[in-house]
Amino acid sequence: MRSKNPVVIIRFLAIGLVLLSLSTIGTTAQSAPARAVLSGVVTDEMRSIIPGASLTLMQNGRSISTTTSNDSGEFTFGEMPFGKYELAVSKEGFTNVRQPIILDAVAKTNEMTLAAGSVRETVTVVMDSSEQAVNSTLKSEESLHNTPRSVSSIGSERIREQNFRQVSDVINYIPG
Repeated sequence: MRSKNPVVIIRFLAIGLVLLSLSTIGTTAQSAPARAVLSGVVTDEMRSIIPGASLTLMQNGRSISTTTSNDSGEFTFGEMPFGKYELAVSKEGFTNVRQPIILDAVAKTNEMTLAAGSVRETVTVVMDSSEQAVNSTLKSEESLHNTPRSVSSIGSERIREQNFRQVSDVINYIPG
């Protein structure tokens, strides 16, 4: 019977252990899906932060997760599997935005920019006659045609330029 060289046996065992380790690492990497953190910030067109915006992450038209931007306008969905998503953002006073998102190994911060929405306000006064309306609001017996009045108009472009966020901002801007 022939004796085997112990060095050959040790080399053979070492190679076997390395191959076994590599095959275990390969199956572990294949079993866990690749993930990335989805986070970002919500701002307006003037780069001002927007806290309290609602964000919905969707995949194939189905809601996956929701969150809200914090006081600094920041949001995070935590770790999500790599893939294609759509991110919908909404906030009262702004137009809703939907943006495609691709999560992959490339790290990036998602900046969601919302445009100011249109400002609409309707006031309806119902009275039996226009004379009663004049008397109740002006406390004057004069005719509506003899009453001094002024009208100020501010367009949507001026509202965007001045970054008005509430009706009270617009009213404070009007002279008089």
